[in-house]
Amino acid sequence: MTQYSFRKAQKEDVTILVNLAGELSEYHGDTHRATAQNYLDSWDDFESFVVEVNKEVIGYITGFKFFSFEQCICGYDIQNMCVTESYRNQGAGKFLLNSLITLKEEEGIQKFKVSFQDWNKGVKRFYKEIGFQENTTSKNLVRMALMTKILKD
Repeated sequence: MTQYSFRKAQKEDVTILVNLAGELSEYHGDTHRATAQNYLDSWDDFESFVVEVNKEVIGYITGFKFFSFEQCICGYDIQNMCVTESYRNQGAGKFLLNSLITLKEEEGIQKFKVSFQDWNKGVKRFYKEIGFQENTTSKNLVRMALMTKILKD
């Protein structure tokens, strides 16, 4: 069984983050590509965490904290997540997401949000397996699905 490790991304990881983001963009058919400078210019505006095997970064997840006034709880908006193709469907993504959830729960986060293109049924299944639920109040998102996971009432 593969041994994964989880850590906060460092600025030195930017090149691999850009490459992984490029894989994700290619998969989605996006033409926009972030550059290392884009990441560095916005470094303090988001958080990135990585999953590694033998100290090699094989995936990342980015997001930021928010406060839900409607529910009066702190939340975390997952913006992007990617595991390199050769490690997909081997548990690396679940390890990465569950590690983030555990870390953020320890920091007082009670709700997680993620949105993705609604044609991506595999991603929807992935988040459901982790315990996310579809948010039926956000059906007006164009070609996007929104799922949430609430840890505490």
